[in-house]
Amino acid sequence: MEQMQKMLWNLLDQAQGYKELPDEILQLLTQLALLKKINNDEFFELFKTAPNNQREKLKYVIDNLSDSDVISIIDYQNFSHVSDELFNHLIYAVNSIDDEQLPQLAISIRSLLQNQGRQAGESINTDNIAVLVKMLLGDVTDKIIYDGAAGYANIVSHLDCKNMLLEESNQRVWKLSKTLLLLQNKTANYKLADSLKEPSFLAGNKKADIAVMSPPMSLKFRMEQCVSLAVAEYIQVDSGNKLPTSSGDVVWLQQALANINENGTAILITPQGWLFRGGYDAKVRKYLLNNDLIESIIGLPSGVLIHTGIPPVIVVLNKNKTNPGIIHFIDASQYGEKQRKSVQLSDKDINQIKELNQGEHPENLNFRSVLLPDVINNDGNLNIGRYIKKEIEWKLPDLAEEEMKLQKVQQNFNKAQAELLVLLGVK
Repeated sequence: MEQMQKMLWNLLDQAQGYKELPDEILQLLTQLALLKKINNDEFFELFKTAPNNQREKLKYVIDNLSDSDVISIIDYQNFSHVSDELFNHLIYAVNSIDDEQLPQLAISIRSLLQNQGRQAGESINTDNIAVLVKMLLGDVTDKIIYDGAAGYANIVSHLDCKNMLLEESNQRVWKLSKTLLLLQNKTANYKLADSLKEPSFLAGNKKADIAVMSPPMSLKFRMEQCVSLAVAEYIQVDSGNKLPTSSGDVVWLQQALANINENGTAILITPQGWLFRGGYDAKVRKYLLNNDLIESIIGLPSGVLIHTGIPPVIVVLNKNKTNPGIIHFIDASQYGEKQRKSVQLSDKDINQIKELNQGEHPENLNFRSVLLPDVINNDGNLNIGRYIKKEIEWKLPDLAEEEMKLQKVQQNFNKAQAELLVLLGVK
């Protein structure tokens, strides 16, 4: 894996003089890699073709594709504007990758994209978060998984499941993400669609067992969206004629609930604000509590997400709770190790969060199991700090040690004062 990442970095370094952006180059690279995966012999013929004839050969290969999934994401026009030098370089790079390394290429590219920044509102989360969600879910082999804000599909790409329903509104991200999944041998019913405006799967009533989503943080709606989304079929909490502009987080919660079946579970990564804000957020919390849909609230440290310092929470919603009438609150805000500008959760951290979520360590100070009526009577406030109080440990100072420190400070002061008097010529 490290060798693959090094190859990608070298490729992007060498391509700095080209007009194409890094994510555009990665998209071309993945499409060529997919052609190699489909027909290695045909791709080798392309590799051997003389440079002046390679574009014509590539067009022939693409025109003769038969897989509809592949046809939808590979477009020859993407290559027609690329310089000959970059075009040849990409073909050479892909040919150097063995077939069994293609899934590793997809994983490395997705990891690289996490560091490219948030360019079009796509969901950006770390492998840390993806592994944590995977641990929280357990075995999902036979489950239908839904993600209405799939982005680069980082979370679902870690899950071993046979049936995925995905939506992404950004065409560039959708094409690249779908290509990466195919390189990883993961098939998905992946729609290019705005899951808030025109959800793809609600109309067919194809409900998922599990919804896993990391939607854009603190999404703000435009005024026309506030009016149109207020009557969306997935909205369960009436907002009147229009939604508040700041209601993005709780709208995603409702959208996820609408896409799971009567026994389904939804896991979302969100900011913390909706846990305690008033107005429409409070109305949605009341709906969730009155229907006993909240299984757990897990607070994560600031820096655990890419390109934002917002400390997120993982919200677990469940239409068929194992322990009805109880909500688990978990404060993992102090977990993880700071690495440069980010925070990385260790395997031990992730495993402990999973076990706390399952209620295995009721004595742990970072965990509290709260009865539903107690939350409702607490104004429906879901702020973790309301239920898990951090005790401040006071330690009395050592008087002898403090006196020694004071004497040392006094000595330094006297020395500095004497030196100043000498400089001033004062005896």
